Amino acid sequence: MHDLIIDLAMFMSKGFSYRLEVRESHEIERVRHLSYAREEFDVAHKFDPLKGAKCLRTFLPTSLNPYEKCYLSKQVLQVLLPSLRCLRVLSLSRYKNVNVLPDSIENLIHLRYLDLSYTALERLPDVLCGCKSLTKLPVDMRKLINLHHLDVSGTKIVEMPVQMGRLKSLRTLAAFDALQGNLKDKKDLKGFVLEWSDEDADDSLKEKDVLDNLQPCVNLEKLTIRSYGGTQFPNWLRDSSFFNIQVLRLKDCSYCWLMPPIGQLPALKKLRIKRMKLVKTIGVEFYGRNEDSPIQPFQSLEKLQFGEMAEWEEWVPSGSGSGGEYGPDFPRLQELFLKDCPKLRGSLLLACHLPCLKKLWVST
Repeated sequence: MHDLIIDLAMFMSKGFSYRLEVRESHEIERVRHLSYAREEFDVAHKFDPLKGAKCLRTFLPTSLNPYEKCYLSKQVLQVLLPSLRCLRVLSLSRYKNVNVLPDSIENLIHLRYLDLSYTALERLPDVLCGCKSLTKLPVDMRKLINLHHLDVSGTKIVEMPVQMGRLKSLRTLAAFDALQGNLKDKKDLKGFVLEWSDEDADDSLKEKDVLDNLQPCVNLEKLTIRSYGGTQFPNWLRDSSFFNIQVLRLKDCSYCWLMPPIGQLPALKKLRIKRMKLVKTIGVEFYGRNEDSPIQPFQSLEKLQFGEMAEWEEWVPSGSGSGGEYGPDFPRLQELFLKDCPKLRGSLLLACHLPCLKKLWVST
């Protein structure tokens, strides 16, 4: 069935989508979407079939090994790409020799998605943005009014250009360490990744201040916080007004010793917590219940994962219990994963109070 679906998809997209590896005749001027397997050396003649592809909208390399080192011909950067003026999606991710973009890249006025992650770029033309060694974004970032996705994960950026609030089309914003993003006003922002490039924090209070000021719009649906260096999570994370958050991931927050009180996020369905090295006890604070908010915690949570929690010893229920006034702590939880939590005691006892549990997976 899987092969049939693939064959159907290829048939329906024939003439508009093109893979360089598939040697079939195409009317190249009609092709809109290109994908190809990234190789160690992607030389210029590999892309010869694209001459005349004036309607191309997608330029997307793929790879089975995302960690391999790859190199792209400079001729592709300087000649081919600027000529593809209809491009909306452009990825140069993981090309290690991409350290500068030509000014002619500004010809791509329709560009909506740009992925320059894990390249060697240090500075960009004043019309674009990206990458791993990047320390500064161009002043004219505010002019990219059609930009939908901005990924600067793993960079050394310390501030954003002024008037970033003009980017009303921005929907996904991967982490930057700044206070000028005006994220509360970005009502179309659905996914948000906050990632610190250096796990070792020099000032935990400053880290928390930064995160407090990066409060996103309440319409957010997916949130990831990774390698955060503060000792406490932001105040806004406990706010039940974030009624749309469905997926939350907390990873490598190595200096936090308490869990955030996220039990009151009403739409939360998937929660993944990994490598929080200082956490020894998950207590009542986790559920977010208090006198002002007596709501049943985790009322929508279906999947809960804990991984590599080396010091975690105790998991305390909220106190309501399965027969309490507000019912069980996880009334809809179906899947519970506990991986590499060697010191945790009583997890199986807790599982007995999960009325909808279908899958329990424990490994060390």
